[in-house]
Amino acid sequence: MLDFNIDLKLTARLRASKGADNPLKSRLYRGAKRMILAALALAASMAQPAQQAHDYFATGNGLQATCAEDGPAYNQGACLGFIVGATSMALALDERPPAHKRICLPDGVYHDQLRDVVLKYIQENPARRQWRAEALTYLALATTFPCSVK
Repeated sequence: MLDFNIDLKLTARLRASKGADNPLKSRLYRGAKRMILAALALAASMAQPAQQAHDYFATGNGLQATCAEDGPAYNQGACLGFIVGATSMALALDERPPAHKRICLPDGVYHDQLRDVVLKYIQENPARRQWRAEALTYLALATTFPCSVK
């Protein structure tokens, strides 16, 4: 008889710890489950714009479409941000001795001027518009701002 009572007490404790008979714990479990589902939904929704942003700049065609003057302000900012970032990367990749550098930006070049240079290059080279936007940015800068060999 004593062993049976101990087993009943253990069973009651196990149920309470699992939340089967404890409404507070089961409510906490449901709340935690909802939070995890909300976090997963948020993560999934954040992944979509990143893929769309990548498509904007994949090629010269995408960059030209994103940078269209009649586009929304977000696109204008994204366009300028991409070109400034690609310019910084091009300059970093072109870090060589002066005799071998391909890009030499003069002092006083503004971001809008960089955008104009890149878009003009894409417009004037339609056979290359399917190329990567980063490569077209590099070529536009190297063509417009070449280093003079001294």
